[in-house]
Amino acid sequence: MFEVPSLIGGFFADVLTAAHNPLAAAGGAALSAALSEVMNRWKENARETLLDELRHGEGLPPIEDIDESVAILYRYWRAAQEGTARLNLRLLAAVYAGQVRERAIVADEFLSYADILASLRSEEITLLGTFLRHSTNADGSPAFGDAPIKQTREELVPQVFADHGDFNATLGVLLRTGFLSANTSGAPIGGGPSMVYQVTSRLRKLNNLADIEGVIVRDRSSKKSPFLEKKMVQPNRQAVEQQRHITVQLGGKNSAAIFIDPPASASIHSTVDLTPLLKGGLDEGEALDYVLDVVRKSLRGTTLAQL
Repeated sequence: MFEVPSLIGGFFADVLTAAHNPLAAAGGAALSAALSEVMNRWKENARETLLDELRHGEGLPPIEDIDESVAILYRYWRAAQEGTARLNLRLLAAVYAGQVRERAIVADEFLSYADILASLRSEEITLLGTFLRHSTNADGSPAFGDAPIKQTREELVPQVFADHGDFNATLGVLLRTGFLSANTSGAPIGGGPSMVYQVTSRLRKLNNLADIEGVIVRDRSSKKSPFLEKKMVQPNRQAVEQQRHITVQLGGKNSAAIFIDPPASASIHSTVDLTPLLKGGLDEGEALDYVLDVVRKSLRGTTLAQL
């Protein structure tokens, strides 16, 4: 059975070869090794997140529910291997921890949430948690009418959403999840009908298992935000590998520029997208270190003549 890092590493080697990039000379082996390190980091982050949520839920899975737990954990680890964002992974872990806490570990229920939760964007998760809070009265009873969505809009625009158009578009997208519903209501004379959004019982049930806003807070406190730490990150990394000077420099829009200056030859310049690494849990400094390591490993099998 093929290992995922080997397949991906081979793919990138083929791409570099097709593009006549000299980094392809080392083949896919170095890239596969580096990708294995990234995937191991994803798995380690997923393990730490799961244990953290189980500690927060103050419960351990009982041995008699091992069959259900195995099915749940298999889906969770698959999400981690697929590079699911850390907040989404924490939300999945919180659902399982909630089932453990309630002594109601049901794989079918977890799996019904898994695909939806893994695909949500962070602002969608924020909207769901905020809207649910405003849709719940102090005594825990549901709040209806226009007030909850208006309060949610005032809180999130422009702090999370740039304008009302983005906010309304996200509401429309979330209807597919079954966490929100929308009904048409009448309007005063001279005005057209308007949409009234409400949270559903499905969202309330999810929140009973995994406190959505609590998950967001724990996720923020568990990591150093690349945006908050950006000024502290050194903007470049440098190294020398077999007489070749390598510079990996932080660029705009989550990218890094790679410069290789071999002796008696023209320099080589390339650009790499850092987004997958940042989503995988690395900060910008760690991503630069990773890219530099990949370049160094790739060049170790490359002769000066090939450059």
